[in-house]
Amino acid sequence: MSHETAHPLAGQTVTVTTRFPLYGQVETTVEFTVEAQIDDRVLYGHTPDGLGHLVHVSEITTTPPETS
Repeated sequence: MSHETAHPLAGQTVTVTTRFPLYGQVETTVEFTVEAQIDDRVLYGHTPDGLGHLVHVSEITTTPPETS
C-alpha cells in the first residue's frame, strides 16, 4: 500500500546502513534518496548510482540537517 501523503523524508538524501546484501557486502552504508513511502515501516528510493531499493526505516541511521 502506498501512502497518499509523502513521508517526512521524501526527496531528502539520508544515510542507510543495511544488514542485507547490497553491492555484494553483508553490511554497508550508502546514501539513499527517499522517493516513496510503501507502508508505515518501508521506504523506496535510490542510491547515487540509481539502484532502486526498499529500505526499512530502522536502517536509516542519519538524516541531513534541516534547512530553513
